[in-house]
Amino acid sequence: MSPIGYEKHLTAMYSTQGITDVASVTELRTSFQDVVDAAQEGDGVIVQRNNEPYAVLMTFDGVKSWQEKIKEQERRINELESQIENG
Repeated sequence: MSPIGYEKHLTAMYSTQGITDVASVTELRTSFQDVVDAAQEGDGVIVQRNNEPYAVLMTFDGVKSWQEKIKEQERRINELESQIENG
């Protein structure tokens, strides 16, 4: 069991992008610290509303890491576009 009372969520109606902990909005309200702890221990927690992904709770370092990955991908795209334009 994960710290937030859910078993690891391995199959979902949507792609979880590697995040295995899921909590409902209600659980977030009632067990906030447990959900935060689970986010710190893993890759984040998907927060569901009406059984649909609503938000992701993740550490600040996790957010910075995603931002760095996005910037690197943007740089690669710009380089490829430049190469295409310049032949």
